[in-house]
Amino acid sequence: LQAALAAEQALAAKQARVFVGRTTVQAYSVLGTQDIAGQIIHVTGKAPNAIADVIVDPAGPALKSNPYDARGASRAIYDEYNITNKLAGDDATNLKNHNAVAKKYTNGWVIHIIGPNFNALSITTSKQAIKQLRACYLSVLRAYIAIPERPPYLRLLPISSGLFCTQALQPDMPDITAKAYFQALKALKASELNELLSCQLSMCIYFQSLVNNYRVAFKAINKTLTA
Repeated sequence: LQAALAAEQALAAKQARVFVGRTTVQAYSVLGTQDIAGQIIHVTGKAPNAIADVIVDPAGPALKSNPYDARGASRAIYDEYNITNKLAGDDATNLKNHNAVAKKYTNGWVIHIIGPNFNALSITTSKQAIKQLRACYLSVLRAYIAIPERPPYLRLLPISSGLFCTQALQPDMPDITAKAYFQALKALKASELNELLSCQLSMCIYFQSLVNNYRVAFKAINKTLTA
């Protein structure tokens, strides 16, 4: 039984690495914008398409009360997608519990997820952060898989890497993100991974100065991580 379990875990790790390798680190945000030394530019041809793209929103408490109070990446997403109504009922409960919520708007699908606030939780180590973020990425991936007539492109981003991140963890976020994402993929069932075979997964990086760091971190998964 232990041998069979070990073999299953090894297979899951191998499959997960394949999907990490197929995940492209993009030099633009989920909205197709990029910060270059403080100057925000719109990358030509990279704005999300309502039919083809699903984007991830690193939501905060404002989405449960008043979207106009949102800050950071969420503020830009809500403006672009004209999101003016708060989430209520089961959606609000799921969001509060750090479960992803997929919603279809006029401009396309958005998957909302409130990541862990490392400041409030006193998260101080990469291991703690990876454990928290693994659950978030797993929830996002499952929410994406469950979308009816699912668009083929998923634009992910580093969850809890901005306002929710501590200064101490900030330099390690590329490595933390890559490992948490890898762990989330490992946790998916084979049937769920099969649903992703025809999809294109992207990790979108807003700050130009961080793009290479994330590319190095994702590339390292296939070389250094073990099951």
